[in-house]
Amino acid sequence: MKKLILSTALVVGIIAFIVSRQPPHEPASAFASTDGNCWAKGCIMLGKEHLEDYTCEHGNKYKVTLPEKIFNDLLDAICMVESECKADAEGDNLYFNTWNDANSFRAGAYEYIHIDFGGMVFDENSVALVLEDIRTTPDGAIKIYLPQAIGAYQLHKIYVDDVNRIIGEDRYIYADRWDPVKSREMATIYVQHYTNVISSFEFWRQIDQLEAMARIHNSGPDGWRNDLHWFVQFRGYTLEEAKQKITNSMDFWAKVKAELYK
Repeated sequence: MKKLILSTALVVGIIAFIVSRQPPHEPASAFASTDGNCWAKGCIMLGKEHLEDYTCEHGNKYKVTLPEKIFNDLLDAICMVESECKADAEGDNLYFNTWNDANSFRAGAYEYIHIDFGGMVFDENSVALVLEDIRTTPDGAIKIYLPQAIGAYQLHKIYVDDVNRIIGEDRYIYADRWDPVKSREMATIYVQHYTNVISSFEFWRQIDQLEAMARIHNSGPDGWRNDLHWFVQFRGYTLEEAKQKITNSMDFWAKVKAELYK
């Protein structure tokens, strides 16, 4: 009987040892790593479909667990939601009913302008043909709109400015927003940078990382946040403005998620 007890104890001990040597199970998450420091040190996977080891910029290798959807899938989904990946897409228009109002607001800030006049639409290249008529047209007789978001990823000028600030050089110009390759590059740089910033936060593992990335692209560096009072306290938003910002970014993620997992 003693031998049986000892044998049983030995078997149990061996099993316990084997189990203890297994890596802890982690829920599937975008770019999950068995080394939590990898994110904090600035590592990010970009479309590595068959990857066992990933070398961070500082040279150390970390084992990674591939997510169901990788970063390139996310960019594809964002592109479809933003514009159906149309390189000539325009959005977030500002509307005016008089030439003077539109032209004064434009003042170098928006290089693209469209005018609906007399049943025809003119752009900045053809507006000179009817400029005198437009100037003397009564208020409300024309519709002028200035697109703010440009290209497949619907990038604003401030997005381009921030990307150039991040990389430390004026690599991109505003016209690059029309270029599907360069606009994707800018989206990658922008989302990667701000994702790496928040990846060192203690709660990073508890949030949906793909959701955070999509909402950052849509609503800026703080777009992933859900705390109304944080926006009020640290960004000077009114409560209503904070609600709207969070709602907009969550609605955007819902569309991206549907596209991502369809």
